[in-house]
Amino acid sequence: MKALGVELGERLIEANAHVNAKAYWEDADLHTVNLELEREVGGDWDMLGPMRVDEVPQAKRDELHARAIVLLRERLAGGAPFGFKAPRTTRVSPFWQPVFEQIDADVRYVIALRNPFSVAFSMARAFWMPKEKAHFLRLEYLVDAVLDSCGCRRVLVDFDVLMADPFTQLGRMAQRVGLPAPQRGDARYEGYSGEFLDNSLRHSQFTFYDLAKYPSMLPEVVQAYAMLR
Repeated sequence: MKALGVELGERLIEANAHVNAKAYWEDADLHTVNLELEREVGGDWDMLGPMRVDEVPQAKRDELHARAIVLLRERLAGGAPFGFKAPRTTRVSPFWQPVFEQIDADVRYVIALRNPFSVAFSMARAFWMPKEKAHFLRLEYLVDAVLDSCGCRRVLVDFDVLMADPFTQLGRMAQRVGLPAPQRGDARYEGYSGEFLDNSLRHSQFTFYDLAKYPSMLPEVVQAYAMLR
């Protein structure tokens, strides 16, 4: 999104060389709001099952709601498109929808898709997470993201396809969310495709057909991935 001219904020979570050497590109303050929401319901990013933000005490919900409004208004004050990458947001979307409505935000969504085996491999490498849990967890994130963005302007992009053809996929993303398409030779695009995207940091790569070779793969995960592709 940065390569398409979207501002992502100035206070970003720092990079972790072991997990994500190119940084997370997540707004630290908005990330904290999600963390506090999850803690109020006794959850965390890797909790299976719904995040029932409606069970957060009203006083705390009002406090976080007001804080989120202030943060987003600050980031939108410059007039440039602002976006925030925050996977946790998909689990607590019912909290954010009224926030977006109150500030009259013109919201668009970019949903990231990745091969389930690659996700499980990444989770095992970074967090020692069992592959079965990684499959279910990723499925829950995707289901929440897809259902809660229904009726909104959105685009879904496959990680492997983006890596193979970033120019076409950035153009697709721009067109679907209403941003100027990248031009070859543009410094932002060339820096993104030529320097930021680094195949050496890609620790796993699987195809759709690899999924059929493992009878233990959850059919719901395969079905969802096939449908979204």
